[in-house]
Amino acid sequence: TAGTGRLLADLYVREGRTQEAESIYLALISARPTDPTVMADYAAFLHKQGRTERAATHYEAALNLDPTHARTLANYAALMDAHHHHTHAHHLYSRALACRWDADTATALARLCILTGQLEQATTLLQLVTARHPEHQRARVHLAQVKLQQKEYSASEQLLGEVLEESPTHHEALYHFSLLLSATNRSEEALRAARAAASACTQPRDLCALLHAHHADLLHTHSRMDAAV
Repeated sequence: TAGTGRLLADLYVREGRTQEAESIYLALISARPTDPTVMADYAAFLHKQGRTERAATHYEAALNLDPTHARTLANYAALMDAHHHHTHAHHLYSRALACRWDADTATALARLCILTGQLEQATTLLQLVTARHPEHQRARVHLAQVKLQQKEYSASEQLLGEVLEESPTHHEALYHFSLLLSATNRSEEALRAARAAASACTQPRDLCALLHAHHADLLHTHSRMDAAV
């Protein structure tokens, strides 16, 4: 069955046997050429292997079979988002949410809205996520990010403080907390938060690079201030 085949392919991927996993996906597509889930699973496999163009082709094929396949829409949006095709990603995330509400998809769209300066839409999405899923840490961190950009420092600090109380090493929360502390002239605390955020980060690489760069910037600023004194 398709389910058994997917489980075996996942096992092969975890064991590093990607060629054997791909053979299973191709066999499943051959056996079930009109199944959008099978096509989308293969696209997700290609995405994880870094084969972006082929992944996009198979996501499109899956959506041709079922234009309302929410998981395919969300995964394809994430692929476009990762490669900075923001307009296409926004469209796909929005389509996914119109088909099926999902907190992670809504948060991903909100993060994209923050990146592209659409703070009002980001706020609406994040408030909806946090109202329905108060435990959703990523949504609360991004809502704090919006509050910080709008200079609502107390609201931002409260949100970040709650997340850090639950998860003291939450990298993104520490990063935004450090930015908040810098914005409110608490440079020593900002440096400590930046150091904590950068020190234990290994994945994802782009976030870790951002954290280390932020820490380095604060160190440089701090050393100049010490020299001035």
